[in-house]
Amino acid sequence: MNEALTNDQSNEKNRCDKQMLFFGLAPNVIKINSYQPFKDQVDILRNQLVIINDAGSNKTVQTIDITEGKASLKHGYADFEGGICLEGLAYGKRWGIPILNDMLQASEFFKIKDGEIVASAQHIWDVLDPRLADMAAKGYTTVAADLDMGKTMAAEFAATIGQSGVVASGGTVAGGVIADAFRVIAGVQDQFILLRGHWKITDHDFYAGIVENSVLDHLGHIYTGMKGVVTSGASNAVVGGATITNERTGKSTTANVVGAYVMQGMHPHLDNFRISSPGLPDLVVPIQTKFRETIVENFHFA
Repeated sequence: MNEALTNDQSNEKNRCDKQMLFFGLAPNVIKINSYQPFKDQVDILRNQLVIINDAGSNKTVQTIDITEGKASLKHGYADFEGGICLEGLAYGKRWGIPILNDMLQASEFFKIKDGEIVASAQHIWDVLDPRLADMAAKGYTTVAADLDMGKTMAAEFAATIGQSGVVASGGTVAGGVIADAFRVIAGVQDQFILLRGHWKITDHDFYAGIVENSVLDHLGHIYTGMKGVVTSGASNAVVGGATITNERTGKSTTANVVGAYVMQGMHPHLDNFRISSPGLPDLVVPIQTKFRETIVENFHFA
C-alpha cells in the first residue's frame, strides 16, 4: 500500500519523530513520567504515530495540500470554542456551577469526529446560553454572539466534509485515518507549548531541549506570528519593556530596550491583543494572524 503524505504532513511527522527520540532518552523519560499532563500528551503522540505508520508504508509526498482548508477550519473552530470553554470552566469552578464536564479544551475539540462538530457547538450553546446573564453580572465576557459564532464556524467546517473528504484521502480509508491522526497531533503540539513551562525554571536545559526539538524543519505553525515596534507620544519614543498579550490564549511577549518585540508559535486566528506599559493606558487591538507568516504590527501609545 502506498499512501501519500502532504508536504505539511511530512514536515509534521519529521518533527514528531524528532520529539519522540528526545522524549525517549532515558533521563528524559524519568522527567516526563514525573509530570502526568505532559506524559499523557506524549502517549497520545506515540499512539497517533503508530496509526500513521500502520496506515501505509513507503509513503510519498505530494506537493498540494488539498485538505489544508478543511484542517484550518477545524483548527480555527477548536481554538475559538476552546477559548469560550476556558472562561466557562473558570466560571463553573469559581461559582460551583455544574458545567465542568461540558467545558472542553481546544485539543479535545480536535478529537471530536468530523460528523459531530455541529452537535458539539450546539451543546456548548445549550449549556452556556442560559447562564450568560449570570456570567455577565459576575464580570465574564462571553456573549451570545460568541456562542452563535461557534455554531457558524462548526457549520462552515461541516460543509467542507463532503466536498473534500474523498479528494483529500485519494478515495481510501487510510487517507482519512492519516488526516484524523494529524488533527489530533495538532492538539498535542498545542499542549506541549502550554505545558513545557513546567520545567522552565527547575530544569531549563530540558525545557530548551523540548523547544529545540519542537521546531519544524520547514515553515509551519510554529512560525506563525507577528513582530513590530512599540512607541509612544508625538516623538514616537520607543517603549522598552511593553507587554503584548493575546487575551484569548494568555500568550505574551515583552518588547526589548528599543521597543521591538516578536511573538511566534501561534496558530492563525483573529484575537484581541492587549499592549501594556507602566504609566500608559492599555491598548487593545484586534489582529488576524496569518498561516506561515510573521506579520508586522506596530503599536503606538498616544
